[in-house]
Amino acid sequence: MHVEDEKVAFLSSYNLNHTHLDNQEAITGIRSSHDKMVQATGDDYKTEKALIKEEIETIQKIAEKIFIGLRCDCVEILADDAFEYGEVAATVNYSKRECYIILNSAKHIDNPAELEGILRHEYSHILHEDNFHHELIQCMAWTHSQDSNEEVIEKSLSFCRALETRADVYAAVNSVDHGTHYIAVLKKIAKDVTADHEATTHPKISERIALLEKIKSELTAEDVSL
Repeated sequence: MHVEDEKVAFLSSYNLNHTHLDNQEAITGIRSSHDKMVQATGDDYKTEKALIKEEIETIQKIAEKIFIGLRCDCVEILADDAFEYGEVAATVNYSKRECYIILNSAKHIDNPAELEGILRHEYSHILHEDNFHHELIQCMAWTHSQDSNEEVIEKSLSFCRALETRADVYAAVNSVDHGTHYIAVLKKIAKDVTADHEATTHPKISERIALLEKIKSELTAEDVSL
């Protein structure tokens, strides 16, 4: 698994291994901090942001189909006019089993199939608790080295990119259209990118599209052979 390989590589760079991730004090602290941050985010949006009822109701139905179940009992849509198309944040307060999805509803209301692709990508992050595991390995690196925060973050970028690749694959494999609409999302985003910039927390968008096109082709071929 690409994600596990990147995790092992990151930990090994600090002479750490998976046993160091069993630090219950760190786990409890990170989970508590995460839940408090998510709760504060949700409270801020609910207090300060006006929701557009018709848009939210439509998006709510799409989100509930994907998110209700394994990790959360309640999904709440929060509108942010500053978000661009394709920019969606999904966070979960695990102690309350509540999920907040933040997006610019006006930019997604006319493309429900494309939004579903984006949300499946985000659901993969929730399903695998990517934010938590990313924070955990960084915490272990900080406490077992003299590296600065910036150095630890830089070294963890490959792991971040692996998480994003896994989420892309999840979105494609778990959609009835084999990622067709999610590919359309990335192509729209690519048009706004002046150059295929160097990868940071995400792989290059051209690489993401190429991978998803390959998966789509393989899954479509399987359908034909059935």
